Amino acid sequence: MAEDVSLLARGLTAANDKYEAKYRQSNSSVEMLKMLAWERIEYNTLLEQAKAYHDRYESLLRALDPSAPATGQVRKCLKELAPDSQIFLNNLFKKKRQAADHAMVIMVADERRRQKPYAVPVQLVPYHSIRDQQLQGLLENCHAEARKLGLIPVGDVTDGEFNSLRTLGNQRPIHIYEVIRQVKDSTRNTSPATILKFLRKVGADEHGTPLTELRETSIPPEVIEEFHQLTAVEGMTEEDAVVRLRGQLVPPGYSPASFRLNSPEGHVDRLRSILATYRYRKRLDEYQLQGVDLKLHMYVPEKEEGVYVHRREDHCHILKRLAGHLRTDPPRWFNHRALEEALHPGEGEPKTGLTEAALFGLRKQNVKDAETLLSYHVAAFLRHRGYTREANYIETVAGWHESADGRGLTEQQRKDKNKQMMETILDELMPWHRLSPDLSKMDINRFSRGVLGWSRETLVAVTANIASMELRRREAADIGYEEHPRAGTTDDVEGFFAGLHRHLGNVFTLKQLHERWPTEVREFSKRIDPDLPFYYWTISERFREAEDTYPSFNDDPEDGRLRLHRLRTCRREDASIFTSARGVLPVRNRGTIRQIMHRPEVPLPEVPNSLLPV
Repeated sequence: MAEDVSLLARGLTAANDKYEAKYRQSNSSVEMLKMLAWERIEYNTLLEQAKAYHDRYESLLRALDPSAPATGQVRKCLKELAPDSQIFLNNLFKKKRQAADHAMVIMVADERRRQKPYAVPVQLVPYHSIRDQQLQGLLENCHAEARKLGLIPVGDVTDGEFNSLRTLGNQRPIHIYEVIRQVKDSTRNTSPATILKFLRKVGADEHGTPLTELRETSIPPEVIEEFHQLTAVEGMTEEDAVVRLRGQLVPPGYSPASFRLNSPEGHVDRLRSILATYRYRKRLDEYQLQGVDLKLHMYVPEKEEGVYVHRREDHCHILKRLAGHLRTDPPRWFNHRALEEALHPGEGEPKTGLTEAALFGLRKQNVKDAETLLSYHVAAFLRHRGYTREANYIETVAGWHESADGRGLTEQQRKDKNKQMMETILDELMPWHRLSPDLSKMDINRFSRGVLGWSRETLVAVTANIASMELRRREAADIGYEEHPRAGTTDDVEGFFAGLHRHLGNVFTLKQLHERWPTEVREFSKRIDPDLPFYYWTISERFREAEDTYPSFNDDPEDGRLRLHRLRTCRREDASIFTSARGVLPVRNRGTIRQIMHRPEVPLPEVPNSLLPV
């Protein structure tokens, strides 16, 4: 009991620290804070109960003194304590056990999707908490086992929470963000006096290169010479000279971003921005000499046995995140009223198919709602209403989505849509990129500062996916085939979990999962075994066995209608459509457990003002 008290005391301290840390973060959700608050209450309650039971049992031990034992009273007391102590022990062992609340499934898939798109589940990893480095180790083990079987690993696709997999490689940074983070961290604690010693000229070597009190190889000699010219010859103060040098780090007409977010840049921050920028540029020069061109590509993956291993985030997860950003924190120039108007288009105006569920994010995990919000139809309506910039943004995102999940496009068209998306990002991140595309000239303080209203993780994921897809497209001639657009999604893993939910329910234990795992793997194996005399068949063409191979995504569909250009309306949810007896219309696609879990029933939309009685 004393050990339990100590365990619960440590747990309460950790729960309090975690709550305070999340409470101080401005982006912590209310649900997260509620969960952590209940965790504190649970630990505090259990700690008080443990102390009370400890004191009670101590008194019972004293009552069993051999000189005058009160055995009958102790037995009666223990019987009275039994029901409550059993509940206490159940709750206590839940805290002791720290059972897994997540299950990760690793699957292997053919990037060409030549037959059935079902991937093969190869590993189940239950966990309570897992670091990105641990996941990377698991993936590397899978790569090693795949090579033993003669397979060539070309990349991994994960969910969004494993962001560092797309920035930090084994030997070097693979994304430009990681370079920026490292140089800023190395500069953050450097004193201004030290940086000034880097800039002050004290002489020259035998080659005429200016020398400083402290040698900093990343600062070019011409910068030291200019600082000397401004201060020693022209009589400018060192602070004014630093302002001049800081302004020269961006092209004329542009203002540099501050070193710290939401803080005006003072003299100390200017010095650190100068040092960090030149360290960043020198680092990119070193990587370029190694054959890694981060000056033109934000993301360059590492090679394993001569083959690029691409690290991507699931495309559909990014699309849902982009829709979430547009709902809660759109670009600073985006007029949110435009989307409200798109919910109720007028007579003769382009129809949008937009619903309240898609606009307000009532089903956050629904890809269809994200496609409805970020669609060509919404863009056409906004352009009709005069919201040109908003329409261009939504159309660009819709084109980026179509390049990865749309049929009937050529490889050049997919490349152009990815390029347009990257240019939209660079217009905010590096406005002068059309004149000078060299990423070493970027203002490093601009990166991940609310570009297009996105978070840092979203910006890294989108840029990494685009650069990875285009690198793989350039390799197509050497490889001998084109990458399947859906190779960058985890829909096969989603399908596997859909089967688990169908058989085990919405919530299941780790024991149930282990019991069901062999059966699920065996059934999945049947679906891809061409030697079996039967196949599973469904209405969806994705899961249907073809006679030969699936048609290329670049081929036009049989009916000639592209999916993302087709307007689909839901008469029950679309408030722009007047429908009698709307309340008794069935909810579309309501049936399976997974649909019920991810698509809760949407309430009826409000009646438009134009239909209200006068």
